[in-house]
Amino acid sequence: DGPAVRARWLGLGGLEASLDAMRFLLESVETQELGAELLRDLAGDGEAPRSRVLEEGGLAAAVTAMGRHSASQRAQLLGCTLIQRLAGGGAEARQRVAAAGGVEATLE
Repeated sequence: DGPAVRARWLGLGGLEASLDAMRFLLESVETQELGAELLRDLAGDGEAPRSRVLEEGGLAAAVTAMGRHSASQRAQLLGCTLIQRLAGGGAEARQRVAAAGGVEATLE
Protein backbone atom coordinates (compact mmCIF):
# COMPACT_ATOMS: atom_id res chain seq x y z
CA ASP A 1 0.00 0.00 0.00
CA GLY A 2 1.57 3.28 -1.14
CA PRO A 3 0.54 5.57 1.73
CA ALA A 4 1.63 3.04 4.36
CA VAL A 5 5.02 2.57 2.70
CA ARG A 6 5.50 6.33 2.39
CA ALA A 7 4.51 6.82 6.06
CA ARG A 8 7.16 4.32 7.13
CA TRP A 9 9.67 5.91 4.79
CA LEU A 10 8.94 9.34 6.34
CA GLY A 11 9.67 7.94 9.77
CA LEU A 12 13.06 6.71 8.58
CA GLY A 13 14.18 10.14 7.36
CA GLY A 14 13.36 9.54 3.72
CA LEU A 15 11.96 13.00 3.07
CA GLU A 16 15.11 14.74 4.26
CA ALA A 17 17.29 12.40 2.19
CA SER A 18 15.21 12.99 -0.93
CA LEU A 19 15.29 16.76 -0.50
CA ASP A 20 19.07 16.59 -0.02
CA ALA A 21 19.33 14.63 -3.27
CA MET A 22 17.19 17.22 -5.07
CA ARG A 23 19.44 20.02 -3.78
CA PHE A 24 22.70 18.21 -4.53
CA LEU A 25 21.70 16.89 -7.97
CA LEU A 26 19.93 20.01 -9.17
CA GLU A 27 21.05 19.56 -12.78
CA SER A 28 19.66 16.02 -13.00
CA VAL A 29 16.18 16.25 -14.50
CA GLU A 30 15.52 12.63 -13.55
CA THR A 31 16.32 13.30 -9.89
CA GLN A 32 14.13 16.39 -9.89
CA GLU A 33 11.22 14.55 -11.52
CA LEU A 34 11.44 11.61 -9.12
CA GLY A 35 11.71 13.95 -6.15
CA ALA A 36 8.71 15.99 -7.30
CA GLU A 37 6.72 12.79 -7.83
CA LEU A 38 7.47 11.66 -4.31
CA LEU A 39 6.58 15.05 -2.85
CA ARG A 40 3.32 15.08 -4.83
CA ASP A 41 2.40 11.62 -3.57
CA LEU A 42 3.23 12.52 0.04
CA ALA A 43 1.12 15.66 -0.17
CA GLY A 44 -1.82 13.50 -1.23
CA ASP A 45 -1.48 11.16 1.77
CA GLY A 46 -3.16 13.46 4.29
CA GLU A 47 -2.60 16.46 6.51
CA ALA A 48 0.42 15.20 8.45
CA PRO A 49 2.56 14.29 5.41
CA ARG A 50 1.39 17.46 3.61
CA SER A 51 2.57 19.54 6.58
CA ARG A 52 5.91 17.75 6.61
CA VAL A 53 6.42 18.50 2.92
CA LEU A 54 5.75 22.20 3.57
CA GLU A 55 7.84 22.36 6.76
CA GLU A 56 10.85 20.54 5.34
CA GLY A 57 11.12 22.71 2.22
CA GLY A 58 9.50 20.40 -0.31
CA LEU A 59 7.64 23.20 -2.00
CA ALA A 60 10.81 25.26 -2.45
CA ALA A 61 12.58 22.22 -3.90
CA ALA A 62 9.77 21.61 -6.39
CA VAL A 63 9.58 25.27 -7.41
CA THR A 64 13.35 25.28 -7.94
CA ALA A 65 13.09 22.13 -10.05
CA MET A 66 10.30 23.66 -12.13
CA GLY A 67 12.41 26.75 -12.82
CA ARG A 68 15.61 24.86 -13.52
CA HIS A 69 13.95 22.29 -15.79
CA SER A 70 11.31 24.37 -17.52
CA ALA A 71 11.47 22.17 -20.65
CA SER A 72 10.47 19.07 -18.67
CA GLN A 73 6.72 18.66 -18.98
CA ARG A 74 6.83 16.00 -16.28
CA ALA A 75 8.60 18.28 -13.79
CA GLN A 76 6.07 21.03 -14.54
CA LEU A 77 3.05 18.75 -14.15
CA LEU A 78 4.32 17.15 -10.94
CA GLY A 79 5.22 20.53 -9.47
CA CYS A 80 1.83 22.03 -10.32
CA THR A 81 0.03 19.02 -8.85
CA LEU A 82 2.13 19.29 -5.68
CA ILE A 83 1.28 22.99 -5.40
CA GLN A 84 -2.41 22.20 -5.84
CA ARG A 85 -2.33 19.54 -3.13
CA LEU A 86 -0.39 21.72 -0.72
CA ALA A 87 -2.72 24.67 -1.26
CA GLY A 88 -5.69 22.41 -0.51
CA GLY A 89 -4.71 22.32 3.16
CA GLY A 90 -6.62 25.47 4.11
CA ALA A 91 -6.05 29.22 4.18
CA GLU A 92 -2.72 29.03 6.00
CA ALA A 93 -1.42 26.45 3.53
CA ARG A 94 -2.47 28.65 0.60
CA GLN A 95 -0.58 31.58 2.13
CA ARG A 96 2.54 29.44 2.58
CA VAL A 97 2.30 28.21 -1.01
CA ALA A 98 2.00 31.78 -2.28
CA ALA A 99 4.89 32.98 -0.08
CA ALA A 100 7.13 30.18 -1.38
CA GLY A 101 6.55 31.19 -5.01
CA GLY A 102 4.02 28.50 -5.88
CA VAL A 103 1.72 30.88 -7.74
CA GLU A 104 4.52 32.30 -9.87
CA ALA A 105 5.85 28.83 -10.64
CA THR A 106 2.52 27.76 -12.13
CA LEU A 107 2.32 30.87 -14.30
CA GLU A 108 5.78 30.64 -15.85
